[in-house]
Amino acid sequence: MKFTEQEIINAVRNVIEDHQTIGRAARAAGMSTTQLKNYVGKAREHGYASIKIRRKKRYHSGSFKVQVIEYMREYKLSCYATAIHFDLTKSLVQIWERRCLEEGIDSLYEDRRGRRMDLEKRHGRRPKMTKQVEEDLIAENQRLRMENEFLKKLNALVQDRIKHEHKK
Repeated sequence: MKFTEQEIINAVRNVIEDHQTIGRAARAAGMSTTQLKNYVGKAREHGYASIKIRRKKRYHSGSFKVQVIEYMREYKLSCYATAIHFDLTKSLVQIWERRCLEEGIDSLYEDRRGRRMDLEKRHGRRPKMTKQVEEDLIAENQRLRMENEFLKKLNALVQDRIKHEHKK
């Protein structure tokens, strides 16, 4: 369910100014407690003006991502607290942190937007294989064809033998 900015601000005001619990205010507004908790944290950190409904995705540079992760580590903050401080989503900070831990800090500078291209599409053709590999594949293909023909003939002979035994 989508909410207008005014509906969100009213729910946040109920929590901050009227001292309602997040659960009660979320139920009254018809939104999840996690959603409202994020908006309340954002409003406390950056004010009510920070509650904007974004329709367009934002691009973050590699240096900004590194700055976010270093800030989080320096002040020993959670992903949630860091996300509120930088006006991001918690999941985005979690993704950057995991990439940094698994692949190193340089991985944050990579642009990973869009579809990944496989080798054939990237180069417009299949990658070339060596002459030896090609010959080996051809030989294996011929061997498998012969094996397949042999098994078909063997199966036909077995079926024929079973047929003769049932007639006797």
